[in-house]
Amino acid sequence: MKSILSNQHLLSKFFILITLLCCIPELITGQSDKRSLDFTDYDLWNRITEEKISSDGSFVVFHQVPGKGDPNLKIQTTDGRSVLSYARGHKFEITEDANYVVFIITPHLDSIRALQRVKTPEKEMPCDTLGIYNVQRNELIKIPHVRSFEIPEEWNGAMVYTLDEYALIDTSKNDKSDTTQVKKAKKPGDKNGYHIIAYDLERHTHDTLKYIKDVKLAKEKPFMILHSLENDSLNAEGIVVYDFTSKSRKSIAHGSHIYEQLELSQDGAQAAYLVSKEDAKSYFPNYELAIWKNQDDTASIVLSHTDIMNAGVLNHHQPLDFSQDGSKLFFQTMPSPIKKDSTLLEDEVIKVEVWSYMDSRLHTQQNVEEEKDVQKGFQAVFHIPSGRVIQLGNKDIPEVSFGQNKDKNHRYACGINSEPYLMNVSWE
Repeated sequence: MKSILSNQHLLSKFFILITLLCCIPELITGQSDKRSLDFTDYDLWNRITEEKISSDGSFVVFHQVPGKGDPNLKIQTTDGRSVLSYARGHKFEITEDANYVVFIITPHLDSIRALQRVKTPEKEMPCDTLGIYNVQRNELIKIPHVRSFEIPEEWNGAMVYTLDEYALIDTSKNDKSDTTQVKKAKKPGDKNGYHIIAYDLERHTHDTLKYIKDVKLAKEKPFMILHSLENDSLNAEGIVVYDFTSKSRKSIAHGSHIYEQLELSQDGAQAAYLVSKEDAKSYFPNYELAIWKNQDDTASIVLSHTDIMNAGVLNHHQPLDFSQDGSKLFFQTMPSPIKKDSTLLEDEVIKVEVWSYMDSRLHTQQNVEEEKDVQKGFQAVFHIPSGRVIQLGNKDIPEVSFGQNKDKNHRYACGINSEPYLMNVSWE
């Protein structure tokens, strides 16, 4: 009886072994059907970038970007429900009231590359489009030929966008024999400025401001300051403050001068900028600080380079900044630049780079940060009610910090000097 059981046990093991041997070829074949990953697979993988959440926390916006190809703009509620998925959506912003998502729609990447291969002229290339999505109404408005846009930080109802240089251009040819024709308008661009649109998000109305060089929105109230290069019978070149509520323009400075670092106070009641009336081709034009108050007709020069000769000159590379209550204006000074000898010919100019092992930074680091060093300045403050100027920073205190809360009125400041420790960083 035992021998019969042992034979049956051996027979069952034999059948199991035969079954396993029969399955091995199928397992090998199944594994051979799975190919190895290569570099083309990375193009199919998606990653999430530039995540932002609305001010009321009801939805999030992000980009779903493949390894190669056009990104998708995604809007989803915080519980995961999809609100909008739009291909080729770039550079989005959410309005402060969480009613709108504004973004740039770019042409297909493959189309752009195909046109570039055949050397298509820039003016014939497809332009970007502005997308304005109303989250509450599920409505999307598209505006073509848009270069860029800006939305306010803490107020709602309006925005500005810049038209492409080829938008609003009259392509018809003038009849030279017709002497009654109006002179052809100058072409928008970096030199002449661009056309910007003040757009009402609720009423879908717009106001066109032509030939604008620079623009800055107020933080809390519907105002903006801009440098207009438009010069005709109705408008003169200079600085303009625009009121979104009344759609009115107030010219606060006239003249074809160099204007830099336009700034508005948070409530839009004051404006400031740097201006130089010297030749734009001069090696280093001297700047003056101008301030405008809403009860004044025009801006006034409150500080010139002669007023701060001990500190150097006004630094036109760094932005101006009003305190929250508008009582102070922060700016920067910089050492007076060494003027080049304009009488020397190009082959007479000696160019050398001198570095010592005792320098606080490595030679390579100095080369990379050369432009930053040239534009570096020292912090100062102008007290608007009294007209008093206090120089906060200098060579011994190159950095001044006001803390992380930007809404404070900067009653206190902290001076920082890391220069003595830079050599230790270089040698470590």
